[in-house]
Amino acid sequence: LLLLLPPSFTSEVDLEGGQPLEVTAEIVSSLSTRAVDATNYDKSSFSTDDEIQINGGSQTVTYRKDATNGWIPKTAGSSLTGSGSSTASFSASYPAAFTFILQDQKSYENFWQSNKLEAKGGSNVTLSSNKVNFTFMPVAAKITISINYASSGGATTKYRNVTATLAGNGIRTGASSSETIEMLHTGDNAAASDKHTFVCILRPGANMSFKLSVSRTLDGASSPEATQQTFTQPAYTFGASKNYVYNFTSSDELILTSVEVMG
Repeated sequence: LLLLLPPSFTSEVDLEGGQPLEVTAEIVSSLSTRAVDATNYDKSSFSTDDEIQINGGSQTVTYRKDATNGWIPKTAGSSLTGSGSSTASFSASYPAAFTFILQDQKSYENFWQSNKLEAKGGSNVTLSSNKVNFTFMPVAAKITISINYASSGGATTKYRNVTATLAGNGIRTGASSSETIEMLHTGDNAAASDKHTFVCILRPGANMSFKLSVSRTLDGASSPEATQQTFTQPAYTFGASKNYVYNFTSSDELILTSVEVMG
């Protein structure tokens, strides 16, 4: 309907004297390699009402995924325009309201809000006339912690209310001071189990180190164990779009068995 209104009733952002931008968006298919089990905790596709922020050079407009009309400007009449095949002016990001990697990533919502996806450059933005397609990929690293608690004397040791926290300089924002990340437990943390998996988003970069601290409550106990389990990651270069999977076994201490780099 907006296209049928006289120009005086619209406020389309005309970048190149072209037609209103027709937007399609997808998330890079290789993102699924960052998953560690049957459920992909990374966002692998866009849903109705998701919002992306599109930068058209001098103008930035938020687009919303409509149930029937694809991607449309969140504010009616504010469509960007385009023409030709040059993609230099266009880039996009999700979430539209992304600010920084959050300390509290214990909920799926906060995990997703921390996981910034971007589409920019010739390989991730394609433009034909006024039709643009964005292929999004993560700009941060992902950390996965998998703990398999060892059996003792034939009996399986199970824990509940298990929490995992990372601490290290600049692991969220790049600050020179210590920062913490409370990780997302991917299962039912109230149920006692001998296997627990955690994920979080980490700022990528060189010379990054962190300390992992794990608190747990033995099945049947009323309070957590007195001593936390810990592991220290020495300085390392963590890359964007990569998932670093740390596999531990444990009795009293965390025992690192392997580290896999996925993505």
